[in-house]
Amino acid sequence: MATSFVWENNARDVMSDAVLSLITTGSTVNGVLEILQGASLLVTFALTTAGATSVNGVITFGTIVDAEATGTGTADTAKFYTNAKGALVASGDVGTTDATVILDNTSINSGQTVSITSAVITIPAGT
Repeated sequence: MATSFVWENNARDVMSDAVLSLITTGSTVNGVLEILQGASLLVTFALTTAGATSVNGVITFGTIVDAEATGTGTADTAKFYTNAKGALVASGDVGTTDATVILDNTSINSGQTVSITSAVITIPAGT
């Protein structure tokens, strides 16, 4: 029987360091995090390296400044982009618990201030 493929922590750490660098490296603007309902944009956040960590394949973003919603809907998708929204790097789920991006509330109305409780990207270890 074949052995499953598994990334070791040192390899996951290199990958997560590279992903964090890709998202947060920019000359004037750092990474962008969009929160959407399906394809509809609800709110956009700026991402920086301030307080961000990358350990054993887990990227944890530090404090993310609250942002004002530009759309109305129920948040279900998070998209992480390079500086100035140059390229899509990763997508994840959104929720109030147990999700890639944890919001204070997933029911968003235009003009509302939206807060992120946590944002974590995990490079999977494999099976």
